[in-house]
Amino acid sequence: LLGPRGRVRRARSPLAWPPRGARMPGIKRAHEDRSVLLERRHYQERPVVLEVQDPGNFRVRFKIVKDGGIDSDVGEAQHRCILMGIIPRRACSDAFAVEDDHPKHGYFITDFGNLWAQDGTDMESEIHNLPIDISLTLHFISEPTPTLIASTDDQLPCVLHFERPIPPDDYRPCVVFRTEDTAVEATVVETTKRPVVRGSPGGILAKMWEARSFADAELACDGKAFPAHREVLAAASPVFAATFGGSMKEAASSRIDVGDSTPKAVEALLRCIYTGNLDAGDAPAVLPLAHRYQMECIVRRSGELMLQGLSPETAARTASTFRSFREDKAVAPLWDSLVGRCLVDEALLRATLEGL
Repeated sequence: LLGPRGRVRRARSPLAWPPRGARMPGIKRAHEDRSVLLERRHYQERPVVLEVQDPGNFRVRFKIVKDGGIDSDVGEAQHRCILMGIIPRRACSDAFAVEDDHPKHGYFITDFGNLWAQDGTDMESEIHNLPIDISLTLHFISEPTPTLIASTDDQLPCVLHFERPIPPDDYRPCVVFRTEDTAVEATVVETTKRPVVRGSPGGILAKMWEARSFADAELACDGKAFPAHREVLAAASPVFAATFGGSMKEAASSRIDVGDSTPKAVEALLRCIYTGNLDAGDAPAVLPLAHRYQMECIVRRSGELMLQGLSPETAARTASTFRSFREDKAVAPLWDSLVGRCLVDEALLRATLEGL
């Protein structure tokens, strides 16, 4: 992995850049939920930048895993100083610069809870000192106004208020090490996966959905049955796989009765399994079904559509749905995104509270 100035190599990863020897770094895509180690052994200030799929809405989890030891210049114990935050993409390849006691570019929270930013901010935040092995999660939202939200393992999300509003720009998450012999584990939490059945070309599955030929299973709901294919259902859901492979009556009859739902929701779920397409209007009803049958990608996709269509009219239902399933690892980041949106939009917050 690239450390500051390319000196540290623990493992090469597409998560961090710039690459070795590059004057103007090319963009490297991050892998979802993959933790990487950002490490620094020498005193050289250059931001370690993480690429994200959606620069307008991303969450990054940081955890300090190695504390600074002895300052090699003076031979004395040093105080750890790590900056975690966002930086404009145009400044990613520059050395980290400080002007008039504040960074030239970027908006940061330090590991001891202070805010430090290009607008001159230098003050305490609501986040306490960050001990080793405690995660700090930063959530950046670009619209309606750029906002940075922070939370830790034991502290609820809060908006980071700088001296001035964060100006619109093309930001990326980054880490700046200001002490030697320190390391941070970083995980970019993406929310842009689309559902896919592994090993089956989407075009073939779409044709199977349209033709329904050679169907050998069916999902039934409220008196209406939908033909399907056992192999496709089993590939999409471990619950279906266990059902068809077990000794229950469903395994023999290949018929699964879906309760606590509607025929429209069941059909939308099947369509999404086969084609990857999901209408925004069906998402609130499909999400609970996808959760029931452990279809993580469809859970995530349903939640994304609900967030995209978030308004005062839909806020209460969205909050109720997310809250019911927020322990699901696919829903947890969606819940945090909803909380962040409500924190910066009074109309959404009011609508959500009034709908409880």
